[in-house]
Amino acid sequence: MRTTFLFLLLLMFTVSLSHSQNLKRKGWLGVQFENLPAEEAQKLKLSQSGAVRVLRVIDGSSASDAGVKENDIITVCNGITITQTGELSEIASGFVSGEPLEIEILRNGRKITLTGKVQARPFEPAVNGEVIYGELPFLQGYIRTIVNKPEGEGPFPVVFYLQGYTCTSIDNMPPASAVKQMFEGLVAKGYAVFRMEKPGVGDTYNLPGCSEIDYETELNAFKKGLEHLQSLEFIDKSGIFLFGHSLGGIAAPLMAVENKPEGIIVYGTVVKPWAEYMMDIYRYQRQLMGMDFLRIETEARVLFPLLSDYLVHKKSPSELAENNPEYAAALASSLGFNNDGQILDRHYTFWQQLQDKNLTEAWKEAGTPTLAIYGEADIAAINPEGHKTIAAIVNAYHPDKGSFLLLPETDHGLLLTGTMDENLKLTETERWNKPFNHRIVDIIDQWMKEVMQ
Repeated sequence: MRTTFLFLLLLMFTVSLSHSQNLKRKGWLGVQFENLPAEEAQKLKLSQSGAVRVLRVIDGSSASDAGVKENDIITVCNGITITQTGELSEIASGFVSGEPLEIEILRNGRKITLTGKVQARPFEPAVNGEVIYGELPFLQGYIRTIVNKPEGEGPFPVVFYLQGYTCTSIDNMPPASAVKQMFEGLVAKGYAVFRMEKPGVGDTYNLPGCSEIDYETELNAFKKGLEHLQSLEFIDKSGIFLFGHSLGGIAAPLMAVENKPEGIIVYGTVVKPWAEYMMDIYRYQRQLMGMDFLRIETEARVLFPLLSDYLVHKKSPSELAENNPEYAAALASSLGFNNDGQILDRHYTFWQQLQDKNLTEAWKEAGTPTLAIYGEADIAAINPEGHKTIAAIVNAYHPDKGSFLLLPETDHGLLLTGTMDENLKLTETERWNKPFNHRIVDIIDQWMKEVMQ
């Protein structure tokens, strides 16, 4: 799957800053971009293995100031070669307002060097109620927290949104963002929504980069976020819910073991051990995309022992690639391994630690009301069986506390893309233009009200 990152500008805003701010506002890039498909990179005869294509540029952003345009292909940013979206995202996360910006691009096959200045990231506007920017002490630094709060003093029940695996900022998401629309819908119904950046993302200070940390560090940050959330005076302490989206659905039960919320909602997530899920992804996604069955099986027979050595036996990707040419090829093509020790844009130890998490045990120990939602067109979660299993696990140990729901015609990003087959036929641009499924707001609202009765 191609990964697309969003950095978008909003021109008018109403925002509050919590007291005693240690965090300063960082810069931003201001583009929507995607990995350049391998076949296009080959046609362009790039000097590197890949590049990033710009899908959209936002007026007033750093990219706009430098003269970046839609369909430009970014090959270098501030002297660093760009081969994939994660690298550009990592560079942009360290932008400081006012510093010089230099971007090398290909435009209609011609090399161009663009220059400008990094622009400060604007604050997020409040559509309903108020947006409160705060901060969370973590390790030797600080993490940015953001609360969408309804009008009034409260106390309000709250949804803690736990995002997926990428190191993309969830600050100031565009109005068209499905997640942003979900937040606004929940606030309109009287719920506060809490979110936080990952270590090393956005305004965070004095912390390692997100792509450098392991899973335990990320999980511990979210646990600290839950403690911080419970200290907010306008929050109803008996009405705290976790919403785990994608990989956030793994963090939710692990957090709930130690600090039980009122309930958990998960969407598009995983319950199998990570190595098994990766094999499912490899086989079933490629079948859905129409790849030759024998090719899938041949490559899977390399990937299976590779994942065992890497995830179960904890061998480093560098060691595996050095000693086995087939492993080296599979690591690069199927797992996005690079020379910085990253797999799928995260440090390789991130996935090894994730492999060790016993999610069946976590769901048993969490023991809280749970709603597992699967979108019919969610190719990342593959099929509804994992979510049915989550509900079954909860019910096996805590009768009547687990529920499963199938959300028709909805993809991993909460967009109405039609059936799985219809979703697979969409281009990236067509998919992003599909509408948010507002029904999920009503589903969450009704379920949480039932839990709180």
